Amino acid sequence: MAKPNEAFVVELADLYWAGANQFPLIAAHYAQATRHLHNSSWKEDEAFNRWEDRLVPTTDKDEMTDKTDTRTTQVPDKLTKPFKPGWDVDRDAPTGVKWESFATKSRVYPHLQALRDRLQEILGETSWNLQLTGTALVQVAESYAAQDDANAEALRQTVAGFHDDPVRVKAPVDMPVIKMPGAEYDTHVEVKESRLPFGMGDKETEVLDEEPKP
Repeated sequence: MAKPNEAFVVELADLYWAGANQFPLIAAHYAQATRHLHNSSWKEDEAFNRWEDRLVPTTDKDEMTDKTDTRTTQVPDKLTKPFKPGWDVDRDAPTGVKWESFATKSRVYPHLQALRDRLQEILGETSWNLQLTGTALVQVAESYAAQDDANAEALRQTVAGFHDDPVRVKAPVDMPVIKMPGAEYDTHVEVKESRLPFGMGDKETEVLDEEPKP
């Protein structure tokens, strides 16, 4: 059997290891980052909910009058409930209207959501591109090595030595699943036991699955 080209095998081994381990290792960090970012959006809208009191008509009429029957303007689209000393909102408010509470979102929320979603998309796309590039490098190394049996065998042994080297940082066996905005959350149900006898009042709570520490 012919001798392998040692310098050529070294170059192929480095190329192969970069595609089989180094690129997937970096890709895994980016993929895991998408999962952490995705989990940060779980029920986040609740944190940005704001309740606002507004005057709304109690009838279909667009006009309202005060206690002296003085004709006034239309009900404004947005009016903050006043809190003045001695002011009774039910007694002193104009007739024909009432206070109602409306749920709104903080103006910061859509900007924060858009920023996080875009970062999550970039991380996911980068992870996927790194995985594809790694696969291509492995295929190139194997294609060159396959042209000579001696080189192919030498490449296999060299790469096996890389795997057995305890100093080298290895890519995870299972690549974290990339999470993009809008994907389902990985959750489970936990039961919080009640202090009441016979398990009465036990409460089921949906919680996020734990992710590896960054």
